[in-house]
Amino acid sequence: MYFPKINKDDGYTVFTLCRNKMDELFDDFIPEGVNERLNDELSAMQKTDSSVCFLIAKCFAEESAKQGYPISSRGTVGSTLIAWLLGITDINPLKPHYYCDKCKHFDFAVGVADGYDLPNRPCPKCKAVMKGDGHNIPFHSLFGFDGDKIPDVDINVAPEVQAQAGDILRKLFPDAKIVRGGTTQHDGSRGVHPGGFFIIPAEHADNVPTLKLADGDKTVLITEQDSYDLHDTYLKMDILGHSTPEKLARLAERTGVDLAKIPMNDVAVMNMFQKASTNNIPEFDTEFVKDMLEICKPISFFDLCKISGLSHGTGVWIGNARALIEDGVAPLRDTLAFREDVFEMLTDCDMDDSEAFQIAEIVRKGKASIELEAAVFEEYNLPDWFYPSSRKIRYMFPKAHGVSYVKMAVRMMWFNVYHTDIFNAVTKDFE
Repeated sequence: MYFPKINKDDGYTVFTLCRNKMDELFDDFIPEGVNERLNDELSAMQKTDSSVCFLIAKCFAEESAKQGYPISSRGTVGSTLIAWLLGITDINPLKPHYYCDKCKHFDFAVGVADGYDLPNRPCPKCKAVMKGDGHNIPFHSLFGFDGDKIPDVDINVAPEVQAQAGDILRKLFPDAKIVRGGTTQHDGSRGVHPGGFFIIPAEHADNVPTLKLADGDKTVLITEQDSYDLHDTYLKMDILGHSTPEKLARLAERTGVDLAKIPMNDVAVMNMFQKASTNNIPEFDTEFVKDMLEICKPISFFDLCKISGLSHGTGVWIGNARALIEDGVAPLRDTLAFREDVFEMLTDCDMDDSEAFQIAEIVRKGKASIELEAAVFEEYNLPDWFYPSSRKIRYMFPKAHGVSYVKMAVRMMWFNVYHTDIFNAVTKDFE
């Protein structure tokens, strides 16, 4: 992979930025396990020399914030502590915990699957109100178990920011060739990747032929080769436009509400999801997902995340998790909704982490029915439904992506509940 060099000063490194943020969050006392996790991630990043991917995404996050838009991560980037510390994502991947903004006290929690489901409690040191955070997402899905996978650092931004993506990248890499990814359509014609931007270092510019192509009311430069053919050679950043960050920005502006202060465990908000009253709530407003809500009866943020994973996977809901839930074989919270669920369930049964990750990769790619035998699991205390369920799966959603979608949906629902007229007016503008 030929990585471009970012046009920033020498102090603008992932290592320095992460360490500075850790010092800001914890002063001199970094909780046990947190520093170790960051070191593991930084080591994995070093193996592939992929720090520039994170720095680019950070610049887009900063530009989005400057224009008043929140940002959301795609894929597996939200599984990393690095991305959270850099502000690329607001998804904290650590295990569920309490954190005190006032005195910086930190406590890991037990007995809860997601930190957003923790009730607020007074800080044992300064008595300020502490809120729960942490979604328990391992970083292996992004970097690979041995840290040998070049990460896909993909982000969702407001359409206005996405339209500026080429200019932002050219400012960061003035000597590089910035070109949209080319695709081949079903009819054989050439198309433009919806959000893929290749950054070709100047010394390689002549090695990547390009074409001019009409894209809406403008002409864009695309790669002559398909994006897939260049993916492993030159850096492609997926900067995709998403309307929900724009809607949330408008709602925050019109109500004066700070998005960061919207609670994720509001009872009235959760009641709306339980009743499947989810019109105009992104990811939850289709009849397919409303049916899932009525069957699953979610009672927590964690439950909504499970539903998000089940609704985006292939072979995970219909003929699989749905039957397990309806027949009382397994509760929603135990079903295999995300690729990380497979890994976690296996490691909880004391399977070696490396073997558990390999099996999780086989399952999430839909290859369990041809590559896994029941005997592999016989020595572990797994439920009877685990192996048959895993064999039916064809694709599994990454947990970080699902959590990001659910967080946006909960924020939207909060406005629907507490600022209904403004919510209706804003969503109507997008029809």
